[in-house]
Amino acid sequence: MEISLFQLAADWLHVLAVITLLLKVLKSKSCAGISGKTQILYTLVFSTRYLDLFVMYISLYNTCMKILFLCVSYGMVCLIYIIYSESYDRNRDSFFILLLILPAVLLAPMFNNEFSLIEVLYSFSIILEAVAIWPQFFMISKVRQVNIIVFFYLLLLGSYRAFYILKWIYYYQTLGYINTVTFVPGIVQVIPYLVFLGLCLCKVVVITRTDVPSESKICHEVPEKEVFIIQLTQESLKPLHKIDVVPGVHTAPQA
Repeated sequence: MEISLFQLAADWLHVLAVITLLLKVLKSKSCAGISGKTQILYTLVFSTRYLDLFVMYISLYNTCMKILFLCVSYGMVCLIYIIYSESYDRNRDSFFILLLILPAVLLAPMFNNEFSLIEVLYSFSIILEAVAIWPQFFMISKVRQVNIIVFFYLLLLGSYRAFYILKWIYYYQTLGYINTVTFVPGIVQVIPYLVFLGLCLCKVVVITRTDVPSESKICHEVPEKEVFIIQLTQESLKPLHKIDVVPGVHTAPQA
């Protein structure tokens, strides 16, 4: 009963996390402050992990959860790179994600429960998930600000993985067995969340209620007053009347 409670809590914290971020983007019609590269990595994680949907059936609950995470992950990528791409901050979301993908590709064939395509891809997804959030933290580190909704999203994600660690510890205490393929990456995954929470508590990273403006918007946006002054100056340089000058004749401008 306790095992199912650990997993149930973890699963629903994960669901709450992804739904929170999705609703945030849909409501604000903006993906400012959200790493598109992290969402690409999560899409890759779920796509390789849930291939067993086509070869085995575990339960209705399991199937629904897998479909939900696949749909939300692909939906987030679509929102960030297509629908609300104008609000996406490409300049700050600059983490080179191949540095995360390639090690997972190399480690997955060496660390798995069984050397088969499904199991190797599952190991790949576990290893990659441990570092998939790094581009998001890297993006936040550049501005040292995070939107409050994104903060809760990250808090829920960290809590989800923490409950899975509790589940694995329970397995070890009761059964004397622990799956290192999932446990070690799980520990690696939790560490950045703890560091991030510490930075927020120490106010090194500031939690804001508004979206963090993109770097391009800060650099290129001109205040309205300045625009008005420029237009006024250009208008003032234009002649008010066209005057035809005839030699020897003094011509006054017509009213």
